[in-house]
Amino acid sequence: MPHRLRLLTTRERDVLRLVARGQSSPAIASALGLSPHTVRVHRAHLLQKLQVRNSAQLAVLAYALGLNAPERSPPIDPACVDGLTPREAQVIQALAQGRTSKEIAQALGVSDQTVRKHRENLMRKFQVHSTAALIRRWWAIEPPGDPLGI
Repeated sequence: MPHRLRLLTTRERDVLRLVARGQSSPAIASALGLSPHTVRVHRAHLLQKLQVRNSAQLAVLAYALGLNAPERSPPIDPACVDGLTPREAQVIQALAQGRTSKEIAQALGVSDQTVRKHRENLMRKFQVHSTAALIRRWWAIEPPGDPLGI
């Protein structure tokens, strides 16, 4: 078991797997028989223990640690990928590397709001409701190498 995983409780690993699949706190709570508040507490512990800032980075880390095994998802319409603007492609690639909106904005020389708008457009095009789910769908097209250099 990788060193970082040894820091986590069994329940935190369960929550991490579901966060990495793009599940919301209420969905995770329902799946694990917990309250949404308890799930939020586990998320906060995960962020602290794994030293990441958001659920998207948790998804990237889960993949790097081998917890985010691909599962069958609806096929992605090739036109969706072909329909990405060059800027959307840059944003989704940076998200898949675990970068935050602020980091992406600084790297691209745009505002945080512009990055958030691109992310919203990407989530609409890929028919997902979270950044973690967006990253997961992207990895179905472009599998990552070692996103966090672990």
